[in-house]
Amino acid sequence: MTSKRRSRRRSSLTKGVIFLVLGIATVLILILISLNTQQSPAAIIDSNKYFVISNATALASYGASTNTTIIIKSLSFDFTPIGGDAHFVEVRDQMMSQTESLYVWEVIPNGTSTTLDEMLISGAGIFSVKQPEGYPVKMKIDSREAMGWVNFFIPEDNVYITPSQRG
Repeated sequence: MTSKRRSRRRSSLTKGVIFLVLGIATVLILILISLNTQQSPAAIIDSNKYFVISNATALASYGASTNTTIIIKSLSFDFTPIGGDAHFVEVRDQMMSQTESLYVWEVIPNGTSTTLDEMLISGAGIFSVKQPEGYPVKMKIDSREAMGWVNFFIPEDNVYITPSQRG
Protein backbone atom coordinates (compact mmCIF):
# COMPACT_ATOMS: atom_id res chain seq x y z
CA MET A 1 0.00 0.00 0.00
CA THR A 2 2.76 2.43 0.79
CA SER A 3 4.44 1.77 -2.56
CA LYS A 4 1.18 2.68 -4.40
CA ARG A 5 0.96 5.94 -2.44
CA ARG A 6 4.58 6.75 -3.20
CA SER A 7 4.15 6.08 -6.93
CA ARG A 8 1.00 8.29 -7.01
CA ARG A 9 2.89 11.09 -5.25
CA ARG A 10 5.87 10.69 -7.57
CA SER A 11 3.57 10.60 -10.59
CA SER A 12 1.77 13.82 -9.46
CA LEU A 13 5.10 15.48 -8.67
CA THR A 14 6.56 14.42 -12.01
CA LYS A 15 3.53 15.72 -13.92
CA GLY A 16 3.75 19.05 -12.07
CA VAL A 17 7.45 19.41 -12.87
CA ILE A 18 6.80 18.54 -16.54
CA PHE A 19 4.02 21.16 -16.80
CA LEU A 20 6.22 23.76 -15.11
CA VAL A 21 9.15 23.05 -17.47
CA LEU A 22 6.80 23.15 -20.51
CA GLY A 23 5.34 26.47 -19.33
CA ILE A 24 8.77 28.04 -18.89
CA ALA A 25 9.92 26.68 -22.27
CA THR A 26 6.81 28.11 -23.96
CA VAL A 27 7.41 31.55 -22.45
CA LEU A 28 11.07 31.48 -23.50
CA ILE A 29 10.16 30.45 -27.06
CA LEU A 30 7.59 33.26 -27.29
CA ILE A 31 10.15 35.79 -26.05
CA LEU A 32 12.73 34.60 -28.61
CA ILE A 33 10.19 34.76 -31.44
CA SER A 34 9.19 38.27 -30.38
CA LEU A 35 12.81 39.45 -30.31
CA ASN A 36 13.52 37.98 -33.76
CA THR A 37 10.49 39.59 -35.39
CA GLN A 38 11.28 43.06 -34.11
CA GLN A 39 13.33 44.97 -36.66
CA SER A 40 16.26 46.84 -35.32
CA PRO A 41 15.99 50.51 -36.32
CA ALA A 42 18.29 51.49 -39.16
CA ALA A 43 20.64 54.36 -38.62
CA ILE A 44 18.89 57.66 -39.29
CA ILE A 45 20.73 59.81 -41.84
CA ASP A 46 20.85 63.61 -41.89
CA SER A 47 18.22 64.86 -44.37
CA ASN A 48 20.72 67.32 -45.82
CA LYS A 49 22.69 64.31 -47.10
CA TYR A 50 19.66 62.17 -48.06
CA PHE A 51 17.67 64.71 -50.14
CA VAL A 52 18.62 67.12 -52.93
CA ILE A 53 16.57 70.28 -53.54
CA SER A 54 16.23 71.80 -57.02
CA ASN A 55 14.06 74.26 -58.97
CA ALA A 56 13.23 76.33 -55.89
CA THR A 57 10.98 79.36 -56.42
CA ALA A 58 9.41 81.73 -53.93
CA LEU A 59 6.66 84.30 -53.69
CA ALA A 60 7.89 86.97 -51.29
CA SER A 61 7.86 90.61 -50.31
CA TYR A 62 10.78 92.83 -49.40
CA GLY A 63 11.52 92.97 -45.70
CA ALA A 64 12.48 96.04 -43.66
CA SER A 65 13.85 98.91 -45.70
CA THR A 66 16.31 97.08 -47.93
CA ASN A 67 15.93 95.01 -51.05
CA THR A 68 18.38 92.40 -49.77
CA THR A 69 15.96 90.89 -47.24
CA ILE A 70 12.80 89.09 -48.30
CA ILE A 71 9.89 87.55 -46.43
CA ILE A 72 8.91 84.30 -48.15
CA LYS A 73 5.18 83.58 -48.06
CA SER A 74 4.97 80.73 -50.56
CA LEU A 75 7.59 78.26 -51.73
CA SER A 76 7.84 75.61 -54.44
CA PHE A 77 10.67 73.18 -55.01
CA ASP A 78 11.56 69.71 -56.24
CA PHE A 79 13.24 67.29 -53.87
CA THR A 80 14.86 63.96 -54.63
CA PRO A 81 15.98 61.22 -52.27
CA ILE A 82 19.52 60.19 -53.23
CA GLY A 83 20.29 57.91 -50.29
CA GLY A 84 17.65 55.27 -51.09
CA ASP A 85 13.87 55.08 -51.11
CA ALA A 86 12.20 57.50 -48.71
CA HIS A 87 9.17 56.31 -46.72
CA PHE A 88 6.58 58.43 -44.91
CA VAL A 89 8.17 61.72 -45.95
CA GLU A 90 7.01 64.84 -44.10
CA VAL A 91 7.97 68.39 -45.03
CA ARG A 92 7.62 71.35 -42.66
CA ASP A 93 8.73 74.95 -42.79
CA GLN A 94 10.63 76.63 -39.96
CA MET A 95 7.47 77.85 -38.26
CA MET A 96 5.44 74.61 -38.24
CA SER A 97 5.19 72.63 -35.03
CA GLN A 98 6.19 68.98 -34.88
CA THR A 99 2.51 67.97 -34.94
CA GLU A 100 1.84 69.92 -38.14
CA SER A 101 2.81 67.99 -41.25
CA LEU A 102 0.79 69.37 -44.10
CA TYR A 103 2.92 67.80 -46.80
CA VAL A 104 3.26 64.01 -46.61
CA TRP A 105 4.29 61.32 -49.10
CA GLU A 106 4.06 57.60 -48.35
CA VAL A 107 6.95 56.48 -50.61
CA ILE A 108 9.34 58.35 -52.87
CA PRO A 109 11.64 55.99 -54.83
CA ASN A 110 15.37 56.68 -54.82
CA GLY A 111 16.32 59.16 -57.54
CA THR A 112 12.72 60.20 -58.22
CA SER A 113 12.09 63.92 -58.13
CA THR A 114 8.93 65.03 -56.32
CA THR A 115 7.46 68.52 -56.52
CA LEU A 116 6.19 70.42 -53.53
CA ASP A 117 4.06 72.97 -55.31
CA GLU A 118 3.14 76.22 -53.59
CA MET A 119 3.80 75.49 -49.95
CA LEU A 120 2.19 78.28 -47.96
CA ILE A 121 4.56 79.34 -45.21
CA SER A 122 3.02 79.47 -41.75
CA GLY A 123 3.26 82.43 -39.39
CA ALA A 124 4.94 85.63 -40.51
CA GLY A 125 6.91 83.89 -43.26
CA ILE A 126 10.55 82.98 -43.66
CA PHE A 127 13.01 85.87 -43.50
CA SER A 128 15.95 85.44 -45.83
CA VAL A 129 18.93 87.73 -46.49
CA LYS A 130 20.43 87.66 -49.97
CA GLN A 131 23.74 85.84 -50.36
CA PRO A 132 25.89 85.48 -53.53
CA GLU A 133 24.21 82.10 -54.25
CA GLY A 134 20.69 83.47 -53.76
CA TYR A 135 18.33 83.50 -50.79
CA PRO A 136 19.06 80.78 -48.19
CA VAL A 137 16.16 78.67 -46.92
CA LYS A 138 15.95 75.62 -44.72
CA MET A 139 13.10 73.12 -44.58
CA LYS A 140 12.58 70.20 -42.24
CA ILE A 141 12.30 66.97 -44.19
CA ASP A 142 11.79 63.80 -42.17
CA SER A 143 11.30 60.23 -43.31
CA ARG A 144 11.79 56.82 -41.82
CA GLU A 145 15.35 56.89 -43.19
CA ALA A 146 16.40 60.52 -42.68
CA MET A 147 15.64 63.41 -40.36
CA GLY A 148 16.67 67.01 -40.12
CA TRP A 149 16.93 70.33 -41.89
CA VAL A 150 17.74 70.65 -45.57
CA ASN A 151 19.51 73.87 -46.55
CA PHE A 152 19.23 75.29 -50.07
CA PHE A 153 19.26 78.56 -51.99
CA ILE A 154 16.55 80.16 -54.08
CA PRO A 155 18.20 81.92 -57.03
CA GLU A 156 17.40 85.64 -57.22
CA ASP A 157 15.73 85.11 -60.63
CA ASN A 158 13.32 82.60 -59.02
CA VAL A 159 12.01 85.01 -56.36
CA TYR A 160 8.81 86.76 -57.35
CA ILE A 161 8.20 89.92 -55.33
CA THR A 162 4.65 90.90 -54.42
CA PRO A 163 3.67 94.36 -53.22
CA SER A 164 4.30 94.78 -49.50
CA GLN A 165 1.24 94.94 -47.29
CA ARG A 166 2.69 97.22 -44.64
CA GLY A 167 0.31 99.57 -42.92
